[in-house]
Amino acid sequence: MESLFGLPAHPLLVHAPVVIVPFASLFTIVLLARPAWRRANGLAWVVLASVAFASTILANQSGGAFNAVLEDRIGDLAARHEELGNQTTLLVFLYLLTTVGAVAAERRRPETTPGTVLAVLSALIALAATVWMVRTGHEGARIVWDGVL
Repeated sequence: MESLFGLPAHPLLVHAPVVIVPFASLFTIVLLARPAWRRANGLAWVVLASVAFASTILANQSGGAFNAVLEDRIGDLAARHEELGNQTTLLVFLYLLTTVGAVAAERRRPETTPGTVLAVLSALIALAATVWMVRTGHEGARIVWDGVL
């Protein structure tokens, strides 16, 4: 997707995962601290992780289209940004998988530990995804603010 409302789509679409992924990370930590809330809000947790992944995919795909349009102006400067964006997308996908696994384990056997282990893993991956989101955004901002665009 190259444009949205007549403007380049990528600068508009990146704002969704930049907000949603850190929020999902905080939500996961809260649910990790309160197992009863985790059981009660499992569906909301999966939906939030799914929205985080979908928004990250949209930002990543629009970034590829944006890079193709601007390649002659930015050259290799976007390579690091693109690499970090791909890594962030992978981390958010892993976050989604561990979240689904944690919720499924909690629903199947709430008295056992696999759900808790997966919830801890989900929280760690969500924190890593948040860090990578910040790193990716920083590289994108450098392209803009270093006077290239």
